[in-house]
Amino acid sequence: MVGSSIYYGLNTNSNRPEDDLDGVDPPLLLVDVHTILQHDRWRGSGVVIYGYLWYADEISERNARLPNNSEALRTAVSDNALAAWGELGYNINTYVGLDYLHRLEPFARVDYYDTMYNSRKHCLIIRGLKEPFSPEDYHIHSQILYLLSLITDKV
Repeated sequence: MVGSSIYYGLNTNSNRPEDDLDGVDPPLLLVDVHTILQHDRWRGSGVVIYGYLWYADEISERNARLPNNSEALRTAVSDNALAAWGELGYNINTYVGLDYLHRLEPFARVDYYDTMYNSRKHCLIIRGLKEPFSPEDYHIHSQILYLLSLITDKV
């Protein structure tokens, strides 16, 4: 089974700690594709999520001007974000004495996320720095996690 979803928000100003984005109405787009596959004892699933934020450079610039006593983070934001994960498991229920109503499924999982995916340099100007960082300086490197977990649940 394969599916997808799309979210489009017209204005993200309500998430601001201060009303300081006059004249800028930054919309947000989120798109995902997800899948679940099952064949005999094998099960696989995965998701890819992409996000795009308009006016990220303007939001980053306004974040840098937030007051020091504000509890909000004054960080730069990227106009692109990407996340993905996939896992593959194998049901060993009958090999360990369980009946077919139960699943015992060791699985491996791979995760990747990048909140500064394909960033532009002007999105990364941080308060107090003379030169902006390059996207490589702020790139969150992929995190690959191999998890082996034993999960028991009723089918």
